[in-house]
Amino acid sequence: MTTTLRLRLTRYFAGVLVGVLLAFAGTVWAIIAVEEASEPPEVAALEPPEHQGRNVLLALAAAIVVAVPLAVAGAATIARRGLASLDDVVATAKQVSSERLDARVPLRVDAPTEVGELVTSMNAMLERLDRSVAGMRRFTADASHELRTPLAALMTELEVTLRQPRDTEALCDTIGGALESLQDMTRLVEALLAQAQADAGSLPIASRTLELAATVKRAVEPYDPMATLRYELDEVTAHADPLWIARIVANLVDNAVKHVPADGEIRVRVQRKDGRPQVEVENDGPAVPAGDRERIFERFYRGEAARASGRGFGLGLSLAREIARALGGELTLREGAPTCFVLTLRA
Repeated sequence: MTTTLRLRLTRYFAGVLVGVLLAFAGTVWAIIAVEEASEPPEVAALEPPEHQGRNVLLALAAAIVVAVPLAVAGAATIARRGLASLDDVVATAKQVSSERLDARVPLRVDAPTEVGELVTSMNAMLERLDRSVAGMRRFTADASHELRTPLAALMTELEVTLRQPRDTEALCDTIGGALESLQDMTRLVEALLAQAQADAGSLPIASRTLELAATVKRAVEPYDPMATLRYELDEVTAHADPLWIARIVANLVDNAVKHVPADGEIRVRVQRKDGRPQVEVENDGPAVPAGDRERIFERFYRGEAARASGRGFGLGLSLAREIARALGGELTLREGAPTCFVLTLRA
């Protein structure tokens, strides 16, 4: 038969109090008995033997009768007050669901330290779950939107092509446009898959010692025809996965190509700073507005210029930062102009 923690604590406290009271009574009785045994015969004869200690025993019995209920009541009060915060935890846990993660356990001022730590930890856990679920919902909605738009455009274009006769050249143009749309969606799906793996902490990372300058140069070279690139590459070794390093740098350079003016340049640096390998991608494009600096690494977020041009999905920088963190590094945006993203790897 199971019993509640409150009942167990009540029994425990009551048992301790009654035990202490009985021990006290036994001690008093033993002292009285010793004193009576040591009294002179003429003093002991003043009171019949059967009456000796009777008044003391009656007093102790009465005290026990009164003390036991008081001990039980006091123990119940202590247990109730000590476990009140746990009742709050249980009540809050019953309210939590996937649709309601905003519930929090109230922290009582008189809560024991251990219970207070439990309440604080549970509230922190609920806060993390709330942010995680909200992020997943936003991520799903944004991903659906980004996929729905090109799919709708592609379906419309193909339906129009089927309904109207086209010559070979027009059909080739239509097929070419459809292939470009499919390539864009393929890149988006790949980015979504990598983002999901990063969220789950399951990115396939195979770190090894590498020459960072050579890895960065190989990742950036395909963009040489698209912009003026300047390299400042020091001989630096790092312990990381070359494939993911290349993915991060390619995302940063691709982002820079979209924003650098025709007469501007992109500067790619590899150096060691404060004992840690570092990659910088800087461009002469306009500085990131103050309102965008805090959100530029959010998934699917695109600044005003990017939205106006319709370029990209808003996943490159978010994914680059998640990969950097999975590698034990960090990706940041340097303050001020020119725009410069800094990838810092672990030593």
